[in-house]
Amino acid sequence: MAMRRLNLEFCPMSAKGIEEWRTTTELPEDLFGPLSLQETPAHRARLIPAVSSMLLAYQNECNTKITASSSTCVSCDVKAATAFLRPLSFLHLTTTEDGEDGPLVRIYVIPLCKKPDCLRMATFINEDIMDRTLEEQKAQVAPGKQCPCGISVGTMACAKCRVASYCGREHQKRDYKDHKKICYVLQSMREMSEGQRMWFREGEEAASSSLSSTTKPKSSTTKSSPTQSSPPKTPKSSEPTRKVRIHCAPIGAAPAWDTTAQVPTSLIGQFTQPLPPTYQATFDATMQPLVATLQPDFNSRSDPICLICQVAPTTFGISFCMSQLQAPEPFIIVGIVPTCGSQQCKEGAYEMNKMFQQEQSMHDAVNACKICGKYEGARKCVRCKTVAYCGEEHQRQDWPSHKRECRQLAMTKG
Repeated sequence: MAMRRLNLEFCPMSAKGIEEWRTTTELPEDLFGPLSLQETPAHRARLIPAVSSMLLAYQNECNTKITASSSTCVSCDVKAATAFLRPLSFLHLTTTEDGEDGPLVRIYVIPLCKKPDCLRMATFINEDIMDRTLEEQKAQVAPGKQCPCGISVGTMACAKCRVASYCGREHQKRDYKDHKKICYVLQSMREMSEGQRMWFREGEEAASSSLSSTTKPKSSTTKSSPTQSSPPKTPKSSEPTRKVRIHCAPIGAAPAWDTTAQVPTSLIGQFTQPLPPTYQATFDATMQPLVATLQPDFNSRSDPICLICQVAPTTFGISFCMSQLQAPEPFIIVGIVPTCGSQQCKEGAYEMNKMFQQEQSMHDAVNACKICGKYEGARKCVRCKTVAYCGEEHQRQDWPSHKRECRQLAMTKG
């Protein structure tokens, strides 16, 4: 397995008496690459479990630092009992001419008690802090891309965050000590926002194209982009199933592969349609026989060493399935965790899957419209900043339910 070394930066948040610290580790070589690769769902399906597994090795160290300090839970202010780790990956970065920086994972270490509600609040608080940091830094940078010295002509933006600007290398080096503390946050927020907008804008354009195909198409001489997905054909109501792509992604260095399978057309919807309450249960039931059929491939085409204990050879690939059937080009991601087959390692793989699903659901809860699930144009509630809506109509529709928790969430976030 080809591995590549990277830096880990541990950044305590609201933790008393704990300084930032750094170390190095290794991740599979194929997880590194340009931002265009990092933003794809297939790559994230491999990256998130790999990073989550890596963090398990540092969880006890972070817990010890938190419990040994006088830190309190960021949500309820009781004595902190554990460390909540929130990683941000920057595996697309390259080493500078001075040999600095390069690929890294920054890990926010958040003091937390063990109550589930506080875990949810900690996630919201962490994302709100990142949002505020971004806005504060943007406010500090004068219009016209002005250098801290006051010069605004001929300045160049920081190559990483593209927010701060400098008239030359000398002033950039002088400001780097202060700027580096927030450069990665700025870069992360900008890239995640841009990548998300691009991903969902393409999806909605494809969906709109599909909806408008009932009218006579206009002739066009513009060639379609080779990278742009074509909208799926709307299945006829008489067709009970439809063939879709299954993207099998082993966690580690083993290459991914694609296959196809028939799935019920009832699971395939427009990109912006909300999912019914029974969707996940129906999807899981559909995937069970498919996973059983593919299990021999999962066992033989995964990494040869168990990802959990990292000692014994792989005998069983634990799989977890993620529906992308609301995308313009419907498909399913199957992540595969190579295990030795022992009960302990199987449980570790399931726990890794649980963490991944939790991260995804938390991200959706904060960034997608609570009513319809749309990302495009969604804005957070100005009061609590923990739920989002695509417009006033859906916000008013949800208000009778949301108002009961809005005040409490806003007070918790200060």
